[in-house]
Amino acid sequence: MSPAIYAAYAQLLSLGFLFIGFHCIGMCGPILCGLQIANQRFGLLFYQLGRSSIYLTLGALAGLLGAALEYYFVHAGAALSILIGLLIIFQKKTCV
Repeated sequence: MSPAIYAAYAQLLSLGFLFIGFHCIGMCGPILCGLQIANQRFGLLFYQLGRSSIYLTLGALAGLLGAALEYYFVHAGAALSILIGLLIIFQKKTCV
């Protein structure tokens, strides 16, 4: 892999942490307060482990799907970009 790929992954990872942090503050925080598991000894730990394992599993499935479809998209990339470009142009002309 080229260094540019590593830089792109680092940017996505940092943005992911940023957006996940805002999501958890707004959504998971009130849920946690409502469930009152913060008062239990290991309740918070098990809650966070369960939530993280679900995100991990869904992310792994999305990655596997993307890796499986990569072969098809690499070979059809030019044709798809031309087709999508034409669809955008056609849509804009019909809307005006």
